[in-house]
Amino acid sequence: GLPVTVAMLLLVLWSLIIVVSIIQKQRLLDESRKELAQLNSAVAQHTAGLFRDVQTSLRVVDHWLQAHPGADLRSDRRFAALVEDLRGASDGLTDLGLIRSDGSMLPIPPERSGVNVTDRAYFQAHQGSGERKLFIGDPVVSRITGKWGIPVSWRLEKPVAGGVQVVLA
Repeated sequence: GLPVTVAMLLLVLWSLIIVVSIIQKQRLLDESRKELAQLNSAVAQHTAGLFRDVQTSLRVVDHWLQAHPGADLRSDRRFAALVEDLRGASDGLTDLGLIRSDGSMLPIPPERSGVNVTDRAYFQAHQGSGERKLFIGDPVVSRITGKWGIPVSWRLEKPVAGGVQVVLA
């Protein structure tokens, strides 16, 4: 009887260990799911905030350009200061550019070289006379900085300062 009793005790002990392990695993999975859901929510809120900031920056630039239609955007210190303030407000996450109606990019600051972006969706989305709305494009590599980014563009109310038609962030 002793070997059978020991075998039964070992069987009960191993069964208990298996049940406790399964319960612990399920609890860890539930905690991980909850933590990931909270993290996902925080990232979603942060991303939504960034896009709101970008939209605000684009509209601020639009209003400034409409208020100063004759400004030379390559040399106007007030405009350069505005752009630097907007960049600083985003901790450098947002970069701004201006696109002329012919698709040539007017980089800010003007020391950067310009490029043609007529083939980019963020330019093409604003051609025609449809509704003015924010365009959020697929991630692309910038032709100016060489960095990946998500282009967000806004068509100006009317072209200004040498044919600038679109503001890009």
